[in-house]
Amino acid sequence: MDACAPDICMQLKAEISDGCSSETAAGQIGTNGFRGCNIGDLKKISDIAIEERESMEKLAENLKLELECKKSWLEEMVRNLEETGVKFTLMVEEKDKLGLTYDEGDHFRKILIDHEKVKSQLVAEREKLELREQELAKCVARYENDMKMLAQESERGFREIRSSL
Repeated sequence: MDACAPDICMQLKAEISDGCSSETAAGQIGTNGFRGCNIGDLKKISDIAIEERESMEKLAENLKLELECKKSWLEEMVRNLEETGVKFTLMVEEKDKLGLTYDEGDHFRKILIDHEKVKSQLVAEREKLELREQELAKCVARYENDMKMLAQESERGFREIRSSL
């Protein structure tokens, strides 16, 4: 649970966004016509593929860690909600046993309303997390597709160079 503190999740988000910005820079065509390369910066296809694979693995791992943090936080909130519900039920039963006559109904109604608010917030947060999970899956799929296209373009460029020699 400690490993998923909010500051660690924020750090993961920063690393993920840093990774995305480097993807954009690598996707630009350099002065010599190759993606991510300037004159004198030519790299082997295998080196580019290794770098891209490592980058993709790091991104996937960061996304996985962020999802685990979010799921852990959500599970903790659900446990807290369930505990609060049990405590509330016990308090209502105890009040009924004591047969208290003064107006505690308003107090318990407020507690019930607060309980419902927290419950709806948790449901909304769960929906947000599910949407984020879908977005992250789409991002990973787009990234993999971009890597395939880059490899194909690199191979095509090397074939053209070889054929011109």
